[in-house]
Amino acid sequence: MSIEYTFTSKAFPPVPGEDSELINEGTYGKALLDWYAKEIQKRGCVAEDYIPEDFGWYAYLKVGSSKAGVACSVIHDTTTDSQECHLTIEPCGLLMKFFGSAKKDFEQLVRITDEILNANIEIGNIQKNGE
Repeated sequence: MSIEYTFTSKAFPPVPGEDSELINEGTYGKALLDWYAKEIQKRGCVAEDYIPEDFGWYAYLKVGSSKAGVACSVIHDTTTDSQECHLTIEPCGLLMKFFGSAKKDFEQLVRITDEILNANIEIGNIQKNGE
């Protein structure tokens, strides 16, 4: 039950020095993850343990009393200075997918993510998949 958001933006260029942390060349996303972490923290969630992955960046999230994960990837086109951004949130563990407060915590994370993406004027063409 992951939720994937794709959108365009010029707000998340590669972070200085990010190239040296990447597993695969050109798999950026740290600036997007930094921004997302700050925005969800304002709403009571916490991102921790940033991990470079082959697709970009991943972090674990604390949402209420539950855990989730977020994957961020930014494809930066230097010829047009445009960015195709991908942000995917997913519940951690079987219980969060189906039951009680864990399910409610994930639903709250989806609402928070919807709000912060739609509120940012530097983000456009938002598409959401997975509900």
